[in-house]
Amino acid sequence: MLDNLDALNIVGLLDLIQRNETKEHFQKVVFNFIRCCTKQLVQPLALSAVQCMGEVRLATQTKESEHKYKNNAKLEDKVHIPGATSLFIRFDERCSTEYNCDELFIATSANFVQNRKVFSGSNDWKDFEIPGDTIYYKFTSDSSNNDWGWKFSVTGGQLGRFETGCGILSALLAQDMQFARRLPLKQLWSWLVIVACNQVGQQRLMATGLLLRILQIAAGDEYLFGEGGETTSLKNRPNLSLLRPLWTLYTSNIQSDTRASLALISPVMRGLSELFLVVENVAQDWGEADDLVAGFATDEKMRMCLTKVVKNIAAIGVAIDLPNKALDMLRNAKEIVRSPVVANTSNTMVVRSQQNRNRRMSTIELRITGGDGSESDVDTDIMYDDEDYLDRDDVETDDTDTDSSDLSQPEAPPT
Repeated sequence: MLDNLDALNIVGLLDLIQRNETKEHFQKVVFNFIRCCTKQLVQPLALSAVQCMGEVRLATQTKESEHKYKNNAKLEDKVHIPGATSLFIRFDERCSTEYNCDELFIATSANFVQNRKVFSGSNDWKDFEIPGDTIYYKFTSDSSNNDWGWKFSVTGGQLGRFETGCGILSALLAQDMQFARRLPLKQLWSWLVIVACNQVGQQRLMATGLLLRILQIAAGDEYLFGEGGETTSLKNRPNLSLLRPLWTLYTSNIQSDTRASLALISPVMRGLSELFLVVENVAQDWGEADDLVAGFATDEKMRMCLTKVVKNIAAIGVAIDLPNKALDMLRNAKEIVRSPVVANTSNTMVVRSQQNRNRRMSTIELRITGGDGSESDVDTDIMYDDEDYLDRDDVETDDTDTDSSDLSQPEAPPT
């Protein structure tokens, strides 16, 4: 019967088994099927499995208080997302109430007993996942002191077909290296990155685990496959730069957890941390570390780094009395800022020179250190003011404006 079915039909059949049998029995069926299936079916089955993981799209609902909320406020309601097996609650970073007085309660029962959580103050608002398809919440405030309030979004998670696809793909990737290398690793990688970005909670953790497994297979991880493991060919390697949206999501979430101990960081964040540690090591082995860093950096970060490099090179040129292109770039930038701007208002030509702007003086510091790189007993700080070495033919300026011509604050890129 299986010989007459394509990959999508097989996934549908395995999904029925997953829904009606125990997890252990489903895994046993999947492993037995993989051992018996033909080589021609392996790749389509893997792609159908990851496609199955990305099909679930459940609704997201947002609830919030007034901003600022009123004293003696009372609010009680619930959120229900049909079809969800779990709910992921994410708080706005601005959430803040009077600590231990104005409190938000969230639970999975109407009497606020099951899975009860209480939030107040400004530091307790940690994202979390809760089982079921319904949460109940209520908020009360006392008669004094109020704050911005609270806002949270609720996203439904559904293990159904996601769990089926994840189980099939996990079984395929758990085979020996020779078998796993026959899988379309590069395509699976690109699809799973999208799945990991779109999913939340437990589903994101499961997708992250599969990404880590694919990377280990592609790199020939010696801890999994022994010292004889070789890296996959260049054309089949996963594209590490595709992780940029997942990296952005990871860094934004890790910043909100900076005050939490390692024990309190969510399993998803710990899983992503492990993934990016392995990515860093693999990128170095493949000679892609520099490209990866540049690919993950935002445009604003690249501008800041470039500006810092230019200023440092210019300062060195001044220190050794050797003109260089970095110094010319800074001088030219200042000349552009000082160039007059002509405007026509009511047929009257008005010349406004930006020479009248008070430029914030940036200071460049060179610290003289010992030959071994450590600071000498008597440090000599050479301070160069950009007004001295960039504009020796200085012109009169008006100190009434506070705009700056410092290159460290470039204009925002066009959107």
